[in-house]
Amino acid sequence: MRFKLYSIAAACSLGAGLLNALAIRYFLYWTFSWFDVIVHVLASIMVFIVSFALFSHRFETKKALYLALGSTLVVGVLWEIFEYISGATRFEPGLIEDTLYDLASDIFGGAVGAWLSFTEAKKLQNK
Repeated sequence: MRFKLYSIAAACSLGAGLLNALAIRYFLYWTFSWFDVIVHVLASIMVFIVSFALFSHRFETKKALYLALGSTLVVGVLWEIFEYISGATRFEPGLIEDTLYDLASDIFGGAVGAWLSFTEAKKLQNK
């Protein structure tokens, strides 16, 4: 289970990093308003899976899922605060809408990560 989940997390991390680098280089975040949704989803899947893997060592599956979802939301909120403090979004029109879309993308990515993690945990329990 862990190898598959870590592989998915690594792929999401690499994908988010590559897309972010391309977005900055080619101004994709400013050209396509939806582009950061993809990066947020991939990053939040990775955060969820890594959090779940860490929490599942110490807690039962259900509690680990809740803690991982909470961690994903905390990281998403902290990222939005970082974007604001660094000036990346402070003067953007539609700041509140963008922040809400980003957090919704984080929640969606967390849900995908939860589904992947729960599916893998269930497979392990059935063996």
